[in-house]
Amino acid sequence: MLKRIERRNAKLGMFIHDPHLPRLDRWVGGFLLTTNQDLERVQRSNLETVVIDTGLGMDVEDYRASTTAPTVWLQSESHIDLLGAAKARVRALFADARLGVSSFDEADSAVRAIYRSILADPTALIEMSRVKDDEDDLQRHSMAVSGLMMQFAEFLDLAPPTVQVLGVGGLLHDIGKIYLSSDILAKTAALTEEERNAIALHPQRGHDLLAQDPTMPELVLDICLHHHEKLNGAGYPHGLKAGEISLAVQIATLCDVYEALTSKRSYKPAWSSADALSSMSQTLDYFDEELFNQFRLFVKQTFFNQDTKNTAACL
Repeated sequence: MLKRIERRNAKLGMFIHDPHLPRLDRWVGGFLLTTNQDLERVQRSNLETVVIDTGLGMDVEDYRASTTAPTVWLQSESHIDLLGAAKARVRALFADARLGVSSFDEADSAVRAIYRSILADPTALIEMSRVKDDEDDLQRHSMAVSGLMMQFAEFLDLAPPTVQVLGVGGLLHDIGKIYLSSDILAKTAALTEEERNAIALHPQRGHDLLAQDPTMPELVLDICLHHHEKLNGAGYPHGLKAGEISLAVQIATLCDVYEALTSKRSYKPAWSSADALSSMSQTLDYFDEELFNQFRLFVKQTFFNQDTKNTAACL
């Protein structure tokens, strides 16, 4: 819920949403007040009021009622708690999709929850993908790609509204796979031609589902329909080539492939970042080379400490 408050009432733990306030960091649609320095900058600004998002941070009433310091409140919501909240929103979103319902607003809310978990721990989503648990593989992959796309888009210094929509595109890119049987999705043996043809339909089927919502951004539809296109024209469903594939789709493709390689699946173990990037570097006719180099730097900066030895080998 968005609420406008007087600037002097801003407190640590609040999520500042107001787009007119100069960004204190460069995350999606605003930022969480976590330091006294950021709080002072807000309170010294020339704005009389600011907008807070009470769904992503503390409310004025929460602060007044609390007997605990805001910094303790921030620490009390661990990345595990935040990730659990994001999972719950995504499960509800995918349950609706299986009933034939698509909603940009619901997807946008889920992406904000994913962002909040990233804010607490930038590596949480990738680490989640490397561990097999009871979470649906498709939902886990979609969450991780969403988070990766937002982080990479921010690394590229794209505008916050674009970063937010890219996050939605990442979350919904594989939504068409809800129409595939679990046997196909989890199959460890080679796929039959019939099964490959069924999988190749998922971008179009996902696009058709999402297009039922007239508020669904074109960028999200583009990502869903074209995330398997390759710059050399060997992708599907339309065989697009370089110059025909948008930057948004290229970002989605890089993040999709990287996440798939580094995640644990029923048919393969999780690869290291180094192995994934090495494999991707052998197929640069699929990707824009300059964008791939930026992606490699982004991985080094964001996940280097998670896999220092192996990542250093290829970076």
